[in-house]
Amino acid sequence: MVGPGMHYNAYAPGNPRSACNHRKLPATIITYRSNAGFTGQDSFVVEEIFPTGTAIKQRFNLEVR
Repeated sequence: MVGPGMHYNAYAPGNPRSACNHRKLPATIITYRSNAGFTGQDSFVVEEIFPTGTAIKQRFNLEVR
């Protein structure tokens, strides 16, 4: 599921944006939920498209217990 939410950033201490780490900011939240009773390997791909048109795909591999 993908939807709006709030999240803390995690910029490194030396990064000028690290001041943003202390408050929640608007974010897109991705939630994974397996089918009831499922255990084993699973994966999903997220494609992020930036305002510049650049697209990045990331694969997430999970072990559901």
